[in-house]
Amino acid sequence: MVPLILRSAAALKRRVSKDRVGPAPHPASPRAALARALALDPEIVFLDEPTSGLDPIAAGDFDALIKTLQRTLGLTVFMVTHDLESLYTVCDRVAALADCRIVCVGPMEAMLKCTHPWVQTYFQGKRGGMLTSRIGQLVN
Repeated sequence: MVPLILRSAAALKRRVSKDRVGPAPHPASPRAALARALALDPEIVFLDEPTSGLDPIAAGDFDALIKTLQRTLGLTVFMVTHDLESLYTVCDRVAALADCRIVCVGPMEAMLKCTHPWVQTYFQGKRGGMLTSRIGQLVN
């Protein structure tokens, strides 16, 4: 009996290895987690760094999905992120945290006008400068 079980397990392992062409989907992928959350028909969804670890194409697709859900379902999204592109694409209002407190709240235009040194560095530093140039026309 034991040899039969071992042969069956070995055959199953070979079959699974042969059939598998790529990595299995990550169980905690942002899209899957969002789908589980939306199944409960919430009025607000909390997202914690949803684009972290995604390639730029997948992150852009996820941002577009969130924006569509906001528009079509009237969904409120509370998102914690360091992704400047997501902030620009998804967020209507941003709260910047520095010095253990909220130092600036408002639309992206308010972030660009904020005088707090950390906020200025974040949004107008090396990486943020790209964002600033894209939406600078909205401020002026």
